Amino acid sequence: MVPQIQSPKSSGPPLRCSVDTLADGHLVVAEGEIDIATAPLFADALDRAIAGSSGPVVIDLAEIAFMDAAGLRVLSAAAADLAGRGRPVEIRRASPLVRRVLDITCLSQFFLPTTEAKD
Repeated sequence: MVPQIQSPKSSGPPLRCSVDTLADGHLVVAEGEIDIATAPLFADALDRAIAGSSGPVVIDLAEIAFMDAAGLRVLSAAAADLAGRGRPVEIRRASPLVRRVLDITCLSQFFLPTTEAKD
């Protein structure tokens, strides 16, 4: 397990990201809020997962309370990067808020089936 990294001060709850190794890829778990202040931290975690193996990247966003356009931009960039490498990306769990944002923006189509986190 890669150590957790935490965002510096942001307007809301801090963002915590961890990157874990899976049998064939990496799991990125994010908790808190992804906004303009914390998006670079989220991007760094995804970049480490992408660089860390040639397998799929699985993202767990079950504990994300808020995500704005900055978070969508990071997700889109990671999906495009992985698609260019012929690698899958999956949002394994998503908070209801994240699921709704992905559906409204039609970005959910770029990720393997997403399951909604249970409250």
